[in-house]
Amino acid sequence: MAVPEEVSAAVLSVSAELEALEEDLQRFTDLLQQPSTFAALPYLQRSSSFLSLSKVLNSLFAVHLRCKGISPEDHPTKFEVERVDLYDNKIGHFIDDLKGRRHRSVVVNLEAANRVIEHAIPDLTDEQKKGLQGIKRQCVGAKKSKNLFGKPIRPARVESITEAAAAFLEAAQKEILEQEKDNEGSN
Repeated sequence: MAVPEEVSAAVLSVSAELEALEEDLQRFTDLLQQPSTFAALPYLQRSSSFLSLSKVLNSLFAVHLRCKGISPEDHPTKFEVERVDLYDNKIGHFIDDLKGRRHRSVVVNLEAANRVIEHAIPDLTDEQKKGLQGIKRQCVGAKKSKNLFGKPIRPARVESITEAAAAFLEAAQKEILEQEKDNEGSN
C-alpha cells in the first residue's frame, strides 16, 4: 500500500518545520546558558520570553502525546498548561495596565450619572424631570450616532454631560431658592 503524495509532502513539510524549530530552541537554550543575556532584559520582556518558551514546550509535548494516541486533556501535564495560561493572563493584565497608564482617559457612565442626579434631588418638579430626560436623550443620541465606518459622528456642539449636569443643577438650585423665598414671603 503506497502513501499518497499529499501525505508525504505534508510529512516532509512538518519535518522541515520541526527542524527549524529545533534550531531556534537550541539558540534559545544557548542564551539560557548565559545569565547576563537575560539579566539585561527588562522584567516584562524576560517573563514574556520564558512564558513563550513554556508555551512552545507545552505545545510540542501535546503534539507528542497526540502522536502516541494520548489525549493531552487526560494527561497530568494539563495542570501545567493551566498554570502557564494563568501566568499568561497575569502578564496580559500587566501589559494592559501599562498601556492604560500611558493612554488614560475618563469615561462617564451617562445612565449612572443621571440616576445619581435623579436620586440626589428627590423634589424635582415635572419640568425639571423633563429637562433631565432631555439631557439623557441628548447624551444617548450623541452616543449612538455613527457613520458608515462605525465611528461616532460628532455633532457641531453638544454639551458634555458635566456641562449639562452643572447647568441643570444650577437651574434647579435657582428654582428651589425662588420657592423658598416665595414660601418665606407668604409666611
